[in-house]
Amino acid sequence: MLPELVNVGRGSSGRILHSMRNGLRHQVRRYAANGNGGEQLSEVAESVHVASRVSNVEQDVRHLQRNTDGKFEQMQASIDRRFEQVDRRFEQVDRRFEHLEGVVKNSVEGLRQEMRADAREARTTSRWLIGLGVGVALGVARLSLFPPQSQQIGNIDRPTERPGVSH
Repeated sequence: MLPELVNVGRGSSGRILHSMRNGLRHQVRRYAANGNGGEQLSEVAESVHVASRVSNVEQDVRHLQRNTDGKFEQMQASIDRRFEQVDRRFEQVDRRFEHLEGVVKNSVEGLRQEMRADAREARTTSRWLIGLGVGVALGVARLSLFPPQSQQIGNIDRPTERPGVSH
């Protein structure tokens, strides 16, 4: 019956309980030899029982502390790993933005160069067309103002024929 009352744990409280149990056995033997002290025996047994409960609570507290400390460290390590992952992800995004920025700059510069080349070509073409138009206009004006000599001679040499008029 006594070993069931006393739960001997590890550590200082376990040693205390162990010595209390041994002391209780000694007292039980002494009271049994005297034939009196049943009340005192029950008080001693109750004090040992309370002490064992205190010891169990202390063990539970230590166990919780160990588990809690371990859990806290695990959670902290997990949070640190997540932050490291997020940092790496931001670095990747930054590199992608830098790459895209370079691509956009190159594309814009390429478009500018193409537009400049197109503008040069358009200027050249428009100048050529203007020159051609001016040349055609001058040619038409010259022909209308100063017809070629062969036409003038031909017109002078030949009388103009009018319908209904005879020469």
